[in-house]
Amino acid sequence: MMTDNILIVEDDAHLREWLAYELETEGYHVTVAADGLTGLKAAQDQPNLILLDVQLPRMDGFEICQTLQYNLNTVSIPVIFLTARTTLDAEKIVRDPIMLGDDGTMVCVGEVPEESYVDILSGSVPSLVNAAANALALGRAAFKGQSTSQTTLFIDCISRVLFLEEEFSRELKAVFDENIPLIGALTLGEIANSGQDYLEFYNKTAVVGILEA
Repeated sequence: MMTDNILIVEDDAHLREWLAYELETEGYHVTVAADGLTGLKAAQDQPNLILLDVQLPRMDGFEICQTLQYNLNTVSIPVIFLTARTTLDAEKIVRDPIMLGDDGTMVCVGEVPEESYVDILSGSVPSLVNAAANALALGRAAFKGQSTSQTTLFIDCISRVLFLEEEFSRELKAVFDENIPLIGALTLGEIANSGQDYLEFYNKTAVVGILEA
């Protein structure tokens, strides 16, 4: 009987070796790769299953999976992602690095759980301005007050201001209505609670609310 071949693509040596040992003990043939490009090359041998880490050097797991989908020889290979995030579509962690520690690690505003999958945030002036305008539109749509006397509350993150620099005025214009007073503040981040879980700390966000005067 042919033995199923499982490819493990994982840069953590201890986890890679442990997975390989456990699977080989169960009778599987195991191939391992410690980085994305090596894993992609090994996938051309058409294993029966790929255990794929998300965070990998040289090429991340998402890129590998996408490449496999475009290849007729590999498109049908099942892939299981290995990740510290609870789900791949979970809310992304966004943190401000403010300094380097004595050991060279980054010190961030807000706790970053160990082994978390952390995205490198990129943005543009138009995307930030449009996001603020969209937040205003959502605030107006959610407003349930009866009074015609309203005030716009705008809470913005200092990080956005530092990123926008002289273009910050464009974001202010996006949430300003000459017929409605505008008040606000710049903060390091916002605290949120869904009422069903623990308090969460957000930054890089713009919060717009419509208040009834």
